[in-house]
Amino acid sequence: MEKVKDTAGNELTAGDYVVVQGWKGLQPARVRTFSSSCMICDAPVLGYKGNKSMMRLQPYLPNHSHTAKDKDYPDRMLKVLKITQQQYDDFEQNL
Repeated sequence: MEKVKDTAGNELTAGDYVVVQGWKGLQPARVRTFSSSCMICDAPVLGYKGNKSMMRLQPYLPNHSHTAKDKDYPDRMLKVLKITQQQYDDFEQNL
């Protein structure tokens, strides 16, 4: 797999912390691994009974046929930004 970058051009690797824009808003997550078509992430969520758990996010990679593309930056994942571990931890603590 070639290098994958976020919207700002920062290279993404397994273990990085990111924020993904989805239909419910922004979701902080940690990159677990990359498949041939997706970036697989674990994201903390709060269940309807108040229990914290992890959900799986799978944003498409830039080479996937169902993702938006930017002809000037074909290796960038639109709607994904790299964040710091402190930003991720702050979100998780405030759930």
